[in-house]
Amino acid sequence: MDEKELPAFSLFKSDRTSTDQDAEAQDPMKAAVDKALKSKEAELEAISKYVQKQVETIAQKTVEKIREMDPMLASELKPRFSPPSWKNVFKISLTDDDQISINKRGSGVRRLILLNFFRAKAEQTASAGNAPGIIYAVEEPETSQHPNNQRMLMDAFANLADEPNRQVILSTHTPMLARTLPADSLRYIEVQSDGTRTIHAGDEETISPIANALGVLADHDVKLFIGIEGRNDINFLRDISKILHAADDTVPDLYALEDKSQVIFFPMGGANLALWASRTRHLNIPEFYIEDSDLTAAGTSSHQQEVDNTNNKPNCAAVLTQKREMENYLHPNAIKAARSEADIQFGDYDDVPLLAAKALHDASNSGNNWEDLTDDKKVKKVSQAKKWLNTEAVEKMTPELLAERDPVGEVKSSFTKIVELMNVHRPIAANRHNQGSF
Repeated sequence: MDEKELPAFSLFKSDRTSTDQDAEAQDPMKAAVDKALKSKEAELEAISKYVQKQVETIAQKTVEKIREMDPMLASELKPRFSPPSWKNVFKISLTDDDQISINKRGSGVRRLILLNFFRAKAEQTASAGNAPGIIYAVEEPETSQHPNNQRMLMDAFANLADEPNRQVILSTHTPMLARTLPADSLRYIEVQSDGTRTIHAGDEETISPIANALGVLADHDVKLFIGIEGRNDINFLRDISKILHAADDTVPDLYALEDKSQVIFFPMGGANLALWASRTRHLNIPEFYIEDSDLTAAGTSSHQQEVDNTNNKPNCAAVLTQKREMENYLHPNAIKAARSEADIQFGDYDDVPLLAAKALHDASNSGNNWEDLTDDKKVKKVSQAKKWLNTEAVEKMTPELLAERDPVGEVKSSFTKIVELMNVHRPIAANRHNQGSF
């Protein structure tokens, strides 16, 4: 097999000193130095020749003066010029705004910075070698990290793994990290009595030993499980709740509640280890589900029956978006503030990620019409649009912008329902009429 057919593999080890002299920190910057020097190659060559000429001139005159005093010694001296190694001229270290080197920062900050240099180096290596993809292997990413940073890292790795031709392999002994991952992505490495190792996939038969090995138990601080369609929707809910909470503290801050383990998100497309370990049906903990209507015009969603069935279950409540999906609650001004090229207008049933992806493509002056792109490229661009719409664009939202897009208050109604459910200490009554609030 041709080496170029294999993906690039990059390993970030856990046992390291994490300084700005590490390869991950130095290599990307050295590459930047090399690139800058290459762009000025002609000028640098001229400087070298000028310096060489000046040095050789003075060296020759020096030899001539020595010959006047000692002809034998002068005959043994020859001026030789060694070309400069320009790349070794530049020594680079990293400092913050207060001019403090990262070597003086805490181990968590240093490791977080170097993790991102590691990513930059991996991208550079893959690009230089024309590799078809990249495998990122990171040992114990939680090392020296604050819990908030651990969550951000896991979100970043999950988004990275969603990218085409990217795979992320993490090793961990920390229950908090494993419990956030989809169960089918987990692998359990077991050492057999003869020293061989067996890798078990995260199926029903192996989830139990994984949970037992890591000590993942039901978390009785949890007050609510929130079922959502996907990671992008989780980002939307967390960010919009934080924005609304800043203006109205009756709205729950889902970021803070998640940090306290009082709410746990899980995608409805698949269970994660935390959900499995908690076994919600035995804990009598309320469950709240939000489902996109997927409507392309006014009418009744095909998901209505699912919502009704969920609302008929004890200790459960579900809502259905009146608009097509989460992105339809964004304001065009917030989208434009996030990406100026995405100046789009849309209604309640339009495909917002598609419109945003198309707008960015048209503004890129790539020379290819959107209609001429392959289906795979369109899907990739729409997927990328969904990510930044549910992060960058949501961050530009305000309570006023949300009120314009959501005059009936669907979003706030759902947050009110979340507060109600979290305050419930007994099975909640079935609610058959939640389809009007998101």
